Amino acid sequence: MRGCPMPMLNETTIIITKKCSPDTIGQTSDEAHLFETLPLPAQFVYPDSRLRREKLQAYLDGLPLGIQEGIRAALYHALTSNPPRPLTFTWAGAYDYKLEHVETFDTYNSPRTAGIIGLTLHGRYPDDAHPLADQIHQSGSRKPSTKREAKASPKPAKRRPSKRS
Repeated sequence: MRGCPMPMLNETTIIITKKCSPDTIGQTSDEAHLFETLPLPAQFVYPDSRLRREKLQAYLDGLPLGIQEGIRAALYHALTSNPPRPLTFTWAGAYDYKLEHVETFDTYNSPRTAGIIGLTLHGRYPDDAHPLADQIHQSGSRKPSTKREAKASPKPAKRRPSKRS
C-alpha cells in the first residue's frame, strides 16, 4: 500500500473537525505551533500511531505545495485567533486537487461568536497516483518538448546559409 487508504483519510477529517470544534478548539489551540511552517504535521491527527502517521504524512507531502500552504494557513489562523475559530475539514474525491475555503461570522447570536472556517480538500484517492506523478515530482526536471529530446538524439548540424538570394 503506497499511501493512506481512503477510510483513513475520512477518519483524518473527522479527527481534525473534532479537535477544532467549538467545544475543543480552546485546548487544541495549544498545538498551533505545529502549523507555523510546512510540512503539514500528521502528528496533529495521529500522535500515537506511527504507522498511520507515516501513511498520512506521505499523503500530505504529496499534495501540491499551494494546497498544503492553504491548509496550513487556515489551521494556523483558526488556532491563533482570539478567540480560536472553530474549523470543519472535509475531503472529497476528485481527479485534480482543489481547496475550498469558506469563512462565516455568526452575527445573529448575542454575544457574537467567532464564526467558523470550513475547508474542503478535493483530491485523488490516496492510492490513486496522478498519471503524470513521475514528471510532476521530479524536482528541477522538465519533460522533453520534442521527440528528438526525448530520445536524447544529438542536435542536427547547422547548415551554412545559401549564397542564392
